[in-house]
Amino acid sequence: MPLNDYGATRYIGSSAGAHLLDAFKTHQRYRISGQRSFLLENINLKNEELVIAKAKDVQKPSVHPRITQSIKVFQDIPGLDEEFVDHLIEAYFIFVHPSVPVLNKLSFLQQYYYQNPGPPDEYLISTICAIGVSFMFFDGDFVAGTKVDRRTLNSIYRHLLDKATKILGIAHHHPQISTLQTLLLLAIFITISAGDDDEEASMHWMIIGTVR
Repeated sequence: MPLNDYGATRYIGSSAGAHLLDAFKTHQRYRISGQRSFLLENINLKNEELVIAKAKDVQKPSVHPRITQSIKVFQDIPGLDEEFVDHLIEAYFIFVHPSVPVLNKLSFLQQYYYQNPGPPDEYLISTICAIGVSFMFFDGDFVAGTKVDRRTLNSIYRHLLDKATKILGIAHHHPQISTLQTLLLLAIFITISAGDDDEEASMHWMIIGTVR
């Protein structure tokens, strides 16, 4: 029963009881006397397997919190939706974070998924997603498992880079740990200019100087 990154318990194997879910849908259920919110069902008469389930009305929110908070900054980027942001962040933590643990992974994911204690810094998440672009795998002309093609991915990258590098103009007025994290990641991973190695090196030195 290992703990995952979000502090929840994950049950694996027969102890998880997942096989009971399908059976629960096919047998008659009874409410427990005095406990109207609970249902009792015998799913196997021979083995006397009983399932107790709590009945609860679930209303699907009209908008997921992540759309209005964590990725609000990306709403003006064509082709970049919530699902693809998930792909980019997952790629970052698979391919980059183990070697360069600049972030507290648990804290960032809590900010991203649950806005706890608030949504992630817009410059930091833009940088993480821009780095994640470099680790996308293609299936033909599309990013594997998505409908994002190469041209759209390049456009997404330029937009993300534009958002991320805006930190350079306000770094001295943005005294947060996320500012240092953003600048370090930009200096290490991001190619700022388009082809001029000297210009790129100068830009990286400027970022490093800003960190200091």
